[in-house]
Amino acid sequence: IPKLSDETYLVATLSGYEKYNLLPGQATVTFNNTFIGKTRINPNTADSLFTVTLATDPRVSVKREKQKQFCDTKHVGNTTTTTESYLITVKNNQNKQVKLTLKEQYPISADKDIEVKVTEIKPAATYNKTGIGVVTWETELKEGETRTISVTYSVKYPKDKTIGW
Repeated sequence: IPKLSDETYLVATLSGYEKYNLLPGQATVTFNNTFIGKTRINPNTADSLFTVTLATDPRVSVKREKQKQFCDTKHVGNTTTTTESYLITVKNNQNKQVKLTLKEQYPISADKDIEVKVTEIKPAATYNKTGIGVVTWETELKEGETRTISVTYSVKYPKDKTIGW
């Protein structure tokens, strides 16, 4: 999620891992015969697929920028509406195609007086309207390809309330 980090991560998703009798604990991670680091695994909490984050991957870069020209705050009557818009640029720096999952966060409110709307997602993507606010793009990038993605959302709330981002 580029809001949290401008690095990309290699992730392994394993199926049929049950046959290996994995135990919860610390695991050593290697990639291309190179020590990457250590991680913790707990196969007891996994579903039919087990996902492990391996390491950061400089071969794919991501940059998240606020689109100030599309951001504003409006006061109408007793409500305030704040609009936020972000442009995410993803580049494949390698000489082969990559498959990636890109996730962007947006706020979710448990307060019935605060209304959050995702107003624009380009290109179209899946997102959940309850629970955690995450927009997810599944895509492939050709070698050297750069792609831009944008998400815009608005938050409408009573002007006497303070919201935290």
